[in-house]
Order: sequence, then structure tokens, then C-alpha cells
Amino acid sequence: MNRLLSILFLVLAAASCQKGTCIHTYQSVPHSQWSIRDTLTFHIPPLAQDGEYELLAGIRIQRNFPFNQVWVVVEQDLNSPTLQHKDTLCIQIADSTGGLLGTGLNLCQYEEPLPPISLHKGQEGTLRLYHIMSKEILPHVHDVGLHVRQKGQE
Repeated sequence: MNRLLSILFLVLAAASCQKGTCIHTYQSVPHSQWSIRDTLTFHIPPLAQDGEYELLAGIRIQRNFPFNQVWVVVEQDLNSPTLQHKDTLCIQIADSTGGLLGTGLNLCQYEEPLPPISLHKGQEGTLRLYHIMSKEILPHVHDVGLHVRQKGQE
């Protein structure tokens, strides 16, 4: 049964990349505490076609998250052809009155876009996310994720 589910997941993942979304996944943060030393790594499978791609960094937090924003770094390390790039991104969590801006009930989810990039068929690699907040440990962070899709595909 597990093998069948794994095969089904791979088939769906491959098909979704051809329809615009190449990866949309989140990784749990241990004990809901994101340490400044915790780098989350995401593998980008070989792309089905050339095009402009959008990257969105995501975070899911508990409602009692103590900050209004989170600063993260997204490192891109892709090959065929080689592309190495690093972006710093501010994910706005709350407005000036402290009202949460995300979506969700128990967990609030946020996705913030990075500048679009041109990628090529067959290109693959890894993306790494980590926070650069002055506080070493960010409490109440449940998941951190990444969404890569062809530009204009929602």
C-alpha cells in the first residue's frame, strides 16, 4: 500500500510540474521553534519546460507568534545551466495594529513572492531557506515552505 501511494505521489508531482507548479511543499519546524541555525532545503526536480518562474517563500505560524514580520534568506542553487542566487525577503505577519495578515484558523499561512527568474527545461537543483532575525529562535513557527510555478499559472 505504501509503495502504491509513493508511486501515485510521484506521478502526480511529475504531472503538476507540467501544468505550471513544480513544487509546493512545506517542512515542519522541530518543536515549533525555528532556530537561526535551521536551514530548510527543498529539491527542485528537472523542469518540464523553459519559462519565467515565480518563487514564493511560505511560513505557517501559530496565532501567538510574537513578531510582526520575519526576515528570511532564499538561496537558489540550480544547474544546467548553473544559477546561484541569494534573496533576502521580508514576510509581513501583522499590520501596524497587530492584526494578522495571513489566512487560516489555527495556523496562519503567508506566502511572499521573490523576483521571477528565467529557468530552462531540465534545470534542477536546491533552494534553501533560513531566517535572519536577531532573535536566535523564533517560537510558534509550525512549517516553512516553498512554491515554484511558471509565471501566470495559479
